[in-house]
Amino acid sequence: LQVGNNHLSDESTALIDFKPADKISNGHENENEPIVDMEGDSLLLRYCLVISTVVVAIVIPHLKALIALAGAVTGAATSLIIPPTLALKFTLKDEVKISKWRSILFYSLLIMIGWVYAIFGTISSVQDVISIYN
Repeated sequence: LQVGNNHLSDESTALIDFKPADKISNGHENENEPIVDMEGDSLLLRYCLVISTVVVAIVIPHLKALIALAGAVTGAATSLIIPPTLALKFTLKDEVKISKWRSILFYSLLIMIGWVYAIFGTISSVQDVISIYN
């Protein structure tokens, strides 16, 4: 295995040499630092995520209420809204007409139940957060 100018084997350990390809300047003082560029990544986005996390931690200091709120918002979406929506999309594209309307009805019902759970769960979790402060 070769990483940079170093050869690594099972018996030896070597430091990995990070050198930018073709000696491209990566904007750092130390040119041996790896280039870390991701599309859509921005310093503003990172700051906003960290600040919003701090604000949520300050506003909801009780972990139980925070987990309930996060579960209500994301749990219904990941279990009862997104999968039936994808299945419904593939069912609508399916060429086979046998009991297609039953599948459409079934997936639509699951999506509606998911939204009802998400709405009531979120309302209940927000009420719990409010009751903590009362």
